[in-house]
Amino acid sequence: MPPPKLNEYGHIGAIFANNQWSLFYEEGNRYAWAIDLTNADIDIPETRMDFLKLDRSNVKKYLDNFQRRISSQDIENAIEKPPLTFVINFDAMLFVDGSGEDGEHISIREYIPNEWQYKLVRNPYFFLPNALRKLWISKHIVEGNVNNVGIFRWCAVGAIKYLDQWRFFYEHPEMWYLDFETFMKVTGTRDWLNNPVYSDWRKSLPRVNTENASEYIDAMEKTELTVDEVAKLTYVLTESEQYLIEEWDFDESSRSSELGNALIIPRKPPLRYVIDFDEQLFIRLPYKGDKVQHNVDPVKMFTPPYWTCHIDITHTYLPADLQRLFHDQL
Repeated sequence: MPPPKLNEYGHIGAIFANNQWSLFYEEGNRYAWAIDLTNADIDIPETRMDFLKLDRSNVKKYLDNFQRRISSQDIENAIEKPPLTFVINFDAMLFVDGSGEDGEHISIREYIPNEWQYKLVRNPYFFLPNALRKLWISKHIVEGNVNNVGIFRWCAVGAIKYLDQWRFFYEHPEMWYLDFETFMKVTGTRDWLNNPVYSDWRKSLPRVNTENASEYIDAMEKTELTVDEVAKLTYVLTESEQYLIEEWDFDESSRSSELGNALIIPRKPPLRYVIDFDEQLFIRLPYKGDKVQHNVDPVKMFTPPYWTCHIDITHTYLPADLQRLFHDQL
């Protein structure tokens, strides 16, 4: 059976109601997700006219009103995988809008009651159980093209050395922070560890060091990449992300494959992180505009305070036989 097609211009929301999580998909505007449309100065769909403001008595009508209920498997197998837009927790009266901190111009804050907590964040996955969060971390082996293993561009590739063994993984960038507790505090989420509305993701591993390195690596197990897969890695871009082709000087004629409207493009994801538990060494690839810096304050890199941290060309810290995998890295 072919993977499901989810138009990336639609919205996916994860909703917790009646003691269970459900996933929904809706094409079109964002107002279908609103909690209170009582005084809304918009064209309200007829299907919402008899429950303008939600409460426990009409939650079922709200859920039934969405275009499509989708399964975990739909997300896991989807090639055109829209990002998660909303997390709505009726028990906690929490509405999370994943438009990012700079997305105020498209937020629907005014349609969320004052008694609810509204969060406009870049990473709504922090509010999902880890089993759901991981649905958006996936790779695709392109049948008929042995040269491609595609991952989505919001995943970061990293190398880990532990007990003299090197392994590769891909995850959300935040997964690579060893001192995740400090990261959450710095980003304004001090109550994360003890607040049940936040994901169980990393709650058992708020701080990682050599003593619990094996647990950290085990938590990444399902996102491991073999050396052969790393050699074949490339990006999957959905239609709305294809503007990146111009930024990357991508030659349209050199596309290697198409999956629906998603492109598999011949651009290897960079090695963003190197974590060497044996040497207590953390390396991050410079972001655009960054300069190479050695001996960076570990606290600023969200690593244990006694570690050595550099912002540097990451693949140069790999053994020679693995460096070749990233020889064209910028």
